[in-house]
Amino acid sequence: MRYYDPEIKALSSLYDLLFSVADGFLDKDFEAYSKKQRQYIINNLITFSDENISLLSDEINEIIYPYPELSFDRLRETLKSANKKHIESMTARYDEWRTFAKRFDKLTEKALTRFIDDRLIYDSIITTDEKTGITYFYPDRTNSYRQTIHLLNPVFSDNFNPYIYENTDAEIDMLDNGYRLSFVQANEIITVDFSDVCLETQLLNYSTVTMWDGSPWRQISDSVTAIGYKKDILGMEFLNKKEKALWQMSEFSPIHSIDSGYHSVSGDKKADELFCDFAERNGNSHVAALTRQYSDTHLKEKGKARKTLIKELKKPESEGLARMILAEIKDAAAEYPTEVELDIAPEVLDESRKTVTDIMKQKGYGGEYPRFKKISSLKGIRLLEIQGQPAFVCNEKHMACMIDCCENSINFNTLGINYTVSTVFLKKDELHMYDSLDGYSGFFPYKHRRRARSLSANLDFRDDGKLTYDLEGLAIAAAKTAECEKLTKYERKNIASVGPGLYGCLFYGGLFLFMGLLFGLLMCPGIFLVCFVIGTPFAVFSSEVTFVEFVRFLIFDLPWLPMFLFCVVGFGLPMTIFTAFAKKRG
Repeated sequence: MRYYDPEIKALSSLYDLLFSVADGFLDKDFEAYSKKQRQYIINNLITFSDENISLLSDEINEIIYPYPELSFDRLRETLKSANKKHIESMTARYDEWRTFAKRFDKLTEKALTRFIDDRLIYDSIITTDEKTGITYFYPDRTNSYRQTIHLLNPVFSDNFNPYIYENTDAEIDMLDNGYRLSFVQANEIITVDFSDVCLETQLLNYSTVTMWDGSPWRQISDSVTAIGYKKDILGMEFLNKKEKALWQMSEFSPIHSIDSGYHSVSGDKKADELFCDFAERNGNSHVAALTRQYSDTHLKEKGKARKTLIKELKKPESEGLARMILAEIKDAAAEYPTEVELDIAPEVLDESRKTVTDIMKQKGYGGEYPRFKKISSLKGIRLLEIQGQPAFVCNEKHMACMIDCCENSINFNTLGINYTVSTVFLKKDELHMYDSLDGYSGFFPYKHRRRARSLSANLDFRDDGKLTYDLEGLAIAAAKTAECEKLTKYERKNIASVGPGLYGCLFYGGLFLFMGLLFGLLMCPGIFLVCFVIGTPFAVFSSEVTFVEFVRFLIFDLPWLPMFLFCVVGFGLPMTIFTAFAKKRG
């Protein structure tokens, strides 16, 4: 390979490392750093030398290794030179790839350029069938489309291993009768000769992604992002008529903030108008008005307007709007085929789904896989557990429990199932809502009477390489979470991480009681001083009470014990109650 030099590549990585950890690396003398900074630089050099000793020559290793002496100037010049060579070789390699890409049509050229620019060091070259020699790699893969570049008539070198997927430093050469692709695989140089390339672009149904385990707003955010990404990379001609009416919503930043830490206030007026139109068609005039306000607000004030809008979008009144938008997205995506993601034996799928269904039926749930629900009457006062905290529910409410199953593949032979769990407390006049509720309904909270969360089990890879996945335990924990039942210690640790529970409440109660004691000990002397300052003038000038009698009265006759207990309970008890309410929010 003409551009592959492992030593230069390693030295360039060291250059980047020191540039990031040593402030002023290019201009600063070693003695100008503090003692702590110098030691930090030396530690990084030692670690780098130990990890890359097989790649470095003796001469280079002497320059890098800080003992018995570190020549910082020499080290700096060596790394600057190596980094320059590395950049030059990378640039030349990129130029050859771009020259190669220009031989094909514009779409293939764009895909090849993206591959070398963005994915070369991460992706893999895969043979799917050794008999036919079908070989391909992916320039780009998203939920909405997949681009595959097939190498025609591939001939691999003997040391190629089709089961090693990490390949780096690919170089392309023009041959008399085709092309040669060279790359590094497990520190070995591999070659594959091929006659031509063929680009396959597949459009996929992005609304059937099985890993979704959030609210409808999360699904909407992911879907419109997929549409917008497809439009940006492939072009508007790859969108169907319905998508062309939807893609602009990917520029509406508030929907990306609802279930994430994304806080951008940038956007597009057309996106704002599109979302406002959806709100008006849904009859949600309040959201439409807030959207207009957000759109018209000055950039400096947009953050506050965005928070107000998001707060409204999380309310139950906005559930219909979210479902309407999601329905139109799914309708647009339905024109494309569904990608088969679960490469799992049919018997494993059937058995796993039957196991979950049987557990739900035993727990009294109706419905069919993957959606289950039940309703229970809560007469009198009932003690439940919400988010790990005990909570009393009364007034004869009804508890609707909904569970949706989201499938994923684990190790290609195990069906993993995540659960979207919702609990909604209904009054008698709200029972008609039950039929329309599902696992997403709890993501629109109202006065702590709606709650939702997603559950997934921790994966335990044993020493023998096998996987321990508790399919039954996770299903049981999902049902118990939906019904606000107390979880076991195992379930709390491995499946549904929640608050500290009853013992945690006792801990907080004890902590606030102790703080109340300190508060009482401080308040009593404070009260004494206030009474002493206010009462002294009256005692001095009074003919009925002497100053000594007044002081004795303050010390011995005032009800100090009741006042002390009042301060302790008055501080500790409310703080404990407020903490319990805060902890039970789900």
